[in-house]
Amino acid sequence: MAVKAKVDGLVNVSQARGRSFRRGETLSAPVAGASGSHLYYAAVKIGGFKVNLALDTATSATWVQSAGCIYCFNVSVPNFKSSSFIPMAADHPICTASAGLTPHPANNACSYRFMNSEGIYGFDTFTFFTTSDRKQRHVSVPGLAFGVGVINNWIDIFYYDQSGGGNPIGGFLGLGRDQPSSILNQLSVRKFSYCLPKRFGDKALFYIGDSINANYTGPYVQTTPILGSNQNFYYLKLEAISINGTALPIAQEVLSRNGQGIIIDCGSPYSSFVDEAYDMMHQAVKDYFKQIAGELPLARTRSGYNLCYDLKRHKFLGGGRFSMEFQFLGGATLHLDESTTFQEFPDLNEVCFMMIRVQDLGVPNILGAFQQLNKRFVFDVASSMLSFSPDSC
Repeated sequence: MAVKAKVDGLVNVSQARGRSFRRGETLSAPVAGASGSHLYYAAVKIGGFKVNLALDTATSATWVQSAGCIYCFNVSVPNFKSSSFIPMAADHPICTASAGLTPHPANNACSYRFMNSEGIYGFDTFTFFTTSDRKQRHVSVPGLAFGVGVINNWIDIFYYDQSGGGNPIGGFLGLGRDQPSSILNQLSVRKFSYCLPKRFGDKALFYIGDSINANYTGPYVQTTPILGSNQNFYYLKLEAISINGTALPIAQEVLSRNGQGIIIDCGSPYSSFVDEAYDMMHQAVKDYFKQIAGELPLARTRSGYNLCYDLKRHKFLGGGRFSMEFQFLGGATLHLDESTTFQEFPDLNEVCFMMIRVQDLGVPNILGAFQQLNKRFVFDVASSMLSFSPDSC
């Protein structure tokens, strides 16, 4: 009863700020990229406080760094602070070990500890935008559960910051499907969509709601099943990898790795593959550019990536000649070009192949954010289907 009273109080707060969320409505938020990290964040308000949360399809956890953090990472915007935040009670059904949460009956509170953050779990009002009519409106969703990070042992997300603008990301928006703490389950919606822009100054939109893209069809739309059921990860069956139309001789068990498939993860900056797959891609790329341009990779790189070329000497980027294809179950093919396989590092005079080797032997192959740029992805969780097509984000 105490928890219900607190949530009812949040409803009253939200109604003072804007119209409340209606079932069947589509919510949206602007999405932008953090330069250098290839993490993409949605701008939302929590308790009236603007925060930037990195989109993450590989976790159900939503959290933001607190202004009262003891151990903090650098962020270029103010840390989260809200007078309307209400701590979660220890006996709340969301507060379970399976969700990474710990009840504390002694003080009737719930804490969380995820891979890179720990703190207090609780409730507040999230504010998105509606796209259900021609006039855009703010829409408040009261009583959403999330974590407020006090101890944040997070490595710097900026692998290489070309803009010098600092880190705008204060936390993560978990879009996983398996836990009651996930935003999808809390909103009782089973569909979301995003498009990640290539240029960091550009903005696109993230959508969440069962009515989005209801008629998402057309000659360029590709569709493939999402494998598994009630799991946190969105697995796809990757059947082949091709470079310039030639399929690489990678065994199916290598592409599937653990029998599940490849994970589509917009919270991972780059795609990563196990040794057998990565080594074949690495060699095929080297062979291709040696053959067409006589170019050899750098023996040593300053960027830290494995396969890089001299930027001043390169003769292949921008010519539209290099292509790579990921072929999925059902005939869906994700087409990549130079802009989604190579990245330029001007002040290092390098241009590098932006797929990496899996570091943890227990981790499956991952389709990361850099390889998803300028495409619209629609996750239909209820139907276990993923659709994608080219888009000018």
